[in-house]
Amino acid sequence: MRLYELEQKPQGRPEIFLDMDGVLADFFSEYAKLAGVPADVRSGRADYRSIPAELREPAIDQMRGTDFFYRLPKFASADRLVKMAVQVFGHYNICSSPLRGDHANSEAMKTAWIQENLDPQPKRIIITPRKGKYAKQPDGTPNILVDDRNTVLTEWEQSGGIGIKYQADENGLDTVARGLRRAFEILKGRREHTPQNIQSKDYGKMIAGPQDNKDAS
Repeated sequence: MRLYELEQKPQGRPEIFLDMDGVLADFFSEYAKLAGVPADVRSGRADYRSIPAELREPAIDQMRGTDFFYRLPKFASADRLVKMAVQVFGHYNICSSPLRGDHANSEAMKTAWIQENLDPQPKRIIITPRKGKYAKQPDGTPNILVDDRNTVLTEWEQSGGIGIKYQADENGLDTVARGLRRAFEILKGRREHTPQNIQSKDYGKMIAGPQDNKDAS
């Protein structure tokens, strides 16, 4: 995959956006630890799927107003994902959601994490509950989002963008490569853009979404 491939299509050049939590930073295992789930002896990671339903919201409450996001471990694959994005697009952007009711603090802590952990730095850092606003450019060119949340990807694609489902602790970077090939086929008119409609299981109402008008940006 080469940069010149993007110059052969009639519309403008797409932008690529990377999510932070679950894609670059290990949010879920730290969430599980906060809820009291013991870490696996071999991997050192706690499984968020083991969080009891009654402990999900209390664990989220403990994150608000703290430096939780700043302290997240970086996935071993994060630097390679950033390198892939830069090689193909020349740069990359971050588009991440804040915790519900914690927008300003989430933005500050996530920005600090990005500044400390990513090299090169992204062109833009967007912390928003309304990712769909950035799904396409004024001329209609679809932008590309790499994200782990199905509902976010559904919103993105229904807003005119192209989504790539990727969770770093479950998928290899070949998943992103396949997603980029699909995106380029769509951008070149070789494949119909049929928006995905996939839903995520909610592990607590933790992430602000389009319905959270007071957090919208």
